[in-house]
Amino acid sequence: MWHGAIVVCGGYGQGAFSFSKIHPGIRLSEYCLTQADSSTISHLVQDVAAGVAFLHTQGFSHPDLHGGNIILGPVRHGVPQVYFVDLHEVRQRARCRMRKAVADLARLNCSIVTRRRHRVAFLKTYLVESGIDMRQWKRWARAIERKSRALSHTFWRKHRRAIWESVLRSA
Repeated sequence: MWHGAIVVCGGYGQGAFSFSKIHPGIRLSEYCLTQADSSTISHLVQDVAAGVAFLHTQGFSHPDLHGGNIILGPVRHGVPQVYFVDLHEVRQRARCRMRKAVADLARLNCSIVTRRRHRVAFLKTYLVESGIDMRQWKRWARAIERKSRALSHTFWRKHRRAIWESVLRSA
């Protein structure tokens, strides 16, 4: 199965699929923090949204989808190519339910530092590519924000002590 940067091949286990070729590159989450200008991020956000929408429309959900599992490969037409990696936990169902899609999108929202306009563009591209009625974008946005807050709260509750200890050690 192929869509732009996504190659899904063969399966093993209960409908799990794996990425067929890995490209050395920088993680999207690091790239957005360090190197990207706003127009490049806009293009990348649309590519990622289209890729995630394709996965979801094919019934795939990815419980470990985040900016660290999206690798930027060689530049083509002025923009790095986007590759999804670490797909060993991907599962395919007849369709990807909204709850699973929101969870995937919330993990991306928490792991990629972008401006609000990029997040809105991501959501709109995702909805269009998924064939979802654009009049529902506020419903999706609220659901993703709620899930993002819950994920962030869980992360900080689990890691707060370790982070502060490492900060105090380095001081």
